[in-house]
Amino acid sequence: MSKTYKAVFVCPEHKERMVWYVSSRLEAKRIARQHITRVGGKLLKKYKGVDYSVTISEVFKDTCEVYYDVVSSWGRD
Repeated sequence: MSKTYKAVFVCPEHKERMVWYVSSRLEAKRIARQHITRVGGKLLKKYKGVDYSVTISEVFKDTCEVYYDVVSSWGRD
């Protein structure tokens, strides 16, 4: 089973929050870099001297089963 990662880009000064679901950490870093730079690789003006962060975490892990038991929640007291 392939891994899925959630990349969250946050820039409080511009009130920006972007979320991407990707298949690798490398892909997450690439997308975040594309978001803050121009085609030539220069940092966009609005991100110069501004704090921003990128958090990458694995979404679905093999060690945990996540499910919802519909039958047990219907009409039982």
